Amino acid sequence: MWTIDFLVDKIISSFTILTIMTSLMIIGGNSIRKYIKYYSYQGIMLAVVGLGIAIIAKKPDLFLIAILVLFVNGSFLPGLLYRCLNGIGDVREEESYIKIPVLIIIGVAFVILTYYIAYPMLAGDVPRLSLAICNSISVVLIGSFIIAIKKKAISQIIGFLIMRNGVLLTSILLTSGMPLAIEVGIIIELVLTTFIMSIFTHRIDSFFNNTDVSRLTKLRG
Repeated sequence: MWTIDFLVDKIISSFTILTIMTSLMIIGGNSIRKYIKYYSYQGIMLAVVGLGIAIIAKKPDLFLIAILVLFVNGSFLPGLLYRCLNGIGDVREEESYIKIPVLIIIGVAFVILTYYIAYPMLAGDVPRLSLAICNSISVVLIGSFIIAIKKKAISQIIGFLIMRNGVLLTSILLTSGMPLAIEVGIIIELVLTTFIMSIFTHRIDSFFNNTDVSRLTKLRG
């Protein structure tokens, strides 16, 4: 007979898989508005995973973290990114040198590689959440890949935020939630970093009339 913990485990694994899928959709898309929408979806997924861990670990402070993540990652930061995007009007990503199907295959390869390397180690230490942790580590790698392949500054900011989602997700799953003060500090640092990077994006747009970071090479010499 299914128990509450069993159902919560399945929900956590399912939502971590969804974070991978939304990350891959960012790799395969070129609409920055959709990137932001997918990132806001990840904020909701992150909050659901936090609630699940709070139920399993019976930690009331994790409920507060989940609510904070829902507000910051699911609403506030996407709103900040939309405001930045409206200010620069740069709504589409530049064409990549590599074809989109190849990029998606590389993203999937990161997931397979993570399972191949990390799952044997995690299965013995944290068998209940080993699949979910592999998924969260994959999100970190995919976020890093997004930073590397996207040309627009705001797309790279979103890649950074996706990577941080993976880091936060991994830390919650591995530790069943860090102390409340540390979690809040991490979230505040994320908000400040995003705010500063948004300002730099506006500066790049005002100087080059474009946010393609490859144009920064003109500053050499």
